[in-house]
Amino acid sequence: MGDSPVFYDNLLFIDKHWFMEDASEIVFVKLVASGMLLAFGLAAAIVLFVLIYQKRLAKQALKMQQLKIEHQETLIQSAIQVSEDERREFASNLHDEIGAQLAIAKITLSSLGEMEDENQGTVKDTLRIMDEISASIRNISYHFMPPVLVKLGLEKAIEDYLTKIPSKQIQTSFESTIEGKRFDRNLELHAYRIVQEAVSNALRHADCSQIEVSLIAQKRWFELCISDNGKGIQNNQSKGTGMLNMENRAKLIQFDWNVSSNEQGTSICISPKNTLA
Repeated sequence: MGDSPVFYDNLLFIDKHWFMEDASEIVFVKLVASGMLLAFGLAAAIVLFVLIYQKRLAKQALKMQQLKIEHQETLIQSAIQVSEDERREFASNLHDEIGAQLAIAKITLSSLGEMEDENQGTVKDTLRIMDEISASIRNISYHFMPPVLVKLGLEKAIEDYLTKIPSKQIQTSFESTIEGKRFDRNLELHAYRIVQEAVSNALRHADCSQIEVSLIAQKRWFELCISDNGKGIQNNQSKGTGMLNMENRAKLIQFDWNVSSNEQGTSICISPKNTLA
């Protein structure tokens, strides 16, 4: 008995129904997959944005920190320069004005004619006191602005400064190859102050027996080193005011700054930057 047309129609209807259900499922799966991919992409974009934003914030914070440090260094360098200008003016006024007035007063007292013995004694005592005041003024003026630095230059000023250190306590040596060459006034001044500060630190903190200073010619400029055989820089000295001032003085004259220290001693050197050499 043959199959009836109704039977075939039912089979066809069932096949179409299954096909439609399969197609719907495929569309649904595709939609779900697309949604998941979109969500994943959106999440990745958000994470990437956050990372980029954080990186930008960190970069900006670092830049602000660098600007803050540079600003602080600029303020310190400006303060050092202003201090040196004030020292120079003070030394000049002290020597020229007060020194000159004392000299006139001494001449006036010395030119007095004969007088009673007791008055002569008073005049002599006064002259002696004025001599002591004049000597104190010269010492103070020398400390603020050494005349030998102004007149003869860095080499002679360092040599003269080292001779004032008691040789019985500390042995000093000075090597120079600049042969009396003169440099810019500010360059000589800041280099000399670095020597003063480094030697002073060595005398106060290093517990050393020997200090060596070298001034070695380098093309148009020089390399300056101050070394001692002491116990080295302690942790509380590494960022002290003295070290910071020396470093900023080196920056003011556009010199590189280098410090090496251990239990055998300390060496502080400045040398011209590549742009100056």
